[in-house]
Amino acid sequence: MSCNESPARFAKRYGLHGITLSSIGMDDVTGECGQGPYPLLHAVADVFDLYINKSSGISITKTYYSSIPFTLDKIDVRLCTHLLINCNSSLLSSSISDKLKKINSNLKILLKIQLNDDDININQLKIDINDKKVDGINININSKTFSNNITEIIKTIRKSWSNKYLLTISFQVPTDSTDQTSFLQMIELH
Repeated sequence: MSCNESPARFAKRYGLHGITLSSIGMDDVTGECGQGPYPLLHAVADVFDLYINKSSGISITKTYYSSIPFTLDKIDVRLCTHLLINCNSSLLSSSISDKLKKINSNLKILLKIQLNDDDININQLKIDINDKKVDGINININSKTFSNNITEIIKTIRKSWSNKYLLTISFQVPTDSTDQTSFLQMIELH
């Protein structure tokens, strides 16, 4: 099993509905890591028995690390169902959202927020969603900041949220198996 498969196998074992690749590097986009193009996406697809279209893109990058700036057009969105972008990122605009959705009309683009952000401004999030033409938000919960008030915060957001906006939740699960078990038990309590 490759290191790329481990998080996906964990998610499948516990009946979660997928995994979040919280950062995708140029090595995954260009295939410079020696595992071919899109090794992370292919590893997840293999574990979840998903069919993905093979990319015909050819990399012209010659080094593992590069000074080439990363832009969203370097991701083959035909391989994605959801694209999570940090809510403070300058990578995304309404025109880029339109371009990505022309390539994959089923793509869901979500703004990612950290739940440990003390000041979540729901009205500002709604403005950002409309301005950037995204489908909703993804709340990212770090295992180290998981607390009892998380469910209350999520309920508050959900109540103020129109059903036209998606609300997804992702967890940054600890890598140690003992910590993973205790983290899942804590989630089940809520």
